[in-house]
Amino acid sequence: MPTPAKVVENVASVAGLVDQARDTAQMWQNFQTQMRLGKLYKVAQRTPGLSLALGAIEGAAKSFDDASNGQREKWMATYGAQPSGYLETAGWDALRTAQDIGNALTFNQANRLGEMLSRIGR
Repeated sequence: MPTPAKVVENVASVAGLVDQARDTAQMWQNFQTQMRLGKLYKVAQRTPGLSLALGAIEGAAKSFDDASNGQREKWMATYGAQPSGYLETAGWDALRTAQDIGNALTFNQANRLGEMLSRIGR
């Protein structure tokens, strides 16, 4: 009959093996994800039109989402926008969508540049 210390040691060994297997599986999934992203990046490099289209789609989707999550109102308050009609609202929304598309295409560098320039002007 094994001693209680030996039983605890064996259980700990099995638990350690399970943890190692879980960690290895997680590392493999991360590796596969990075490989897929790398392949997507290479395809986007070869076809600049595709990357522009994906950036435009991402920016437009963010703008549509902003209309329902309150970010639209925050954005308008930031710029002091108080549209009184449908055309003014459409104009401000078009500017916000253009900003989101520009940020998606430049990986938010356009927004950072704008913020730096606005701080210089103060």
